Amino acid sequence: MSFDWWDYIRIAEEIFSNASNNMYSEKDKEAWLRAAISRAYYGAHMLLRKKMLADGFITQQELDREKGRIHSFVYEKVKHPLKATLETLLRYRKQADYENQFPAIESVCLSTKSLLQRFKENLPKADFVT
Repeated sequence: MSFDWWDYIRIAEEIFSNASNNMYSEKDKEAWLRAAISRAYYGAHMLLRKKMLADGFITQQELDREKGRIHSFVYEKVKHPLKATLETLLRYRKQADYENQFPAIESVCLSTKSLLQRFKENLPKADFVT
């Protein structure tokens, strides 16, 4: 059975909601939020790739060939508004995954929630470059 990448989006949104409702201890909250930011990005990225494959704008062979630069390769083929949304999600994901200090994590989470909403609204009408 194929994984449903929407589950990453749903889980990220659930974590954001739980965090804002103080469901996590202060000790664990940052780890949960970092995980949510990362999953939000990967969910969006994989859903976009899946749509591009289904719509015939890229092939699996192209994806396999571009493994080392897959994020750049995919974004080169996307037009606004999804491109800007995904690039911002990627920047947040890198912060969440690699930076020891993340003082703005709460505000990044609010931005990520809004970016996910924009992503969901624009994915069905995504515009790709041939």
